[in-house]
Amino acid sequence: MTRQQERILIYMEESGSITPLEAFAELGVTKLATRVSELRREGIPIVKSSETRKNRFGETVTYARYSLPQDKDTRANDKRWSIEGEAR
Repeated sequence: MTRQQERILIYMEESGSITPLEAFAELGVTKLATRVSELRREGIPIVKSSETRKNRFGETVTYARYSLPQDKDTRANDKRWSIEGEAR
């Protein structure tokens, strides 16, 4: 698992979800969708939802919000959820 992938997982665990703008501003990750795809290939289930808002110019924009499944008990018993060999 790469450092960017680790940061994304930790951020989602602590904040509940992440958007591309949050990934860039908070974690320096410019290709969130790519990192999420890589994490999914490793077997980590990540939920995607779409949100629609107005931008600062009044235009309607749609963006992705990624989150982990709500069932933390399932994640706690799955070794894929450990980062650097430590249970999260």
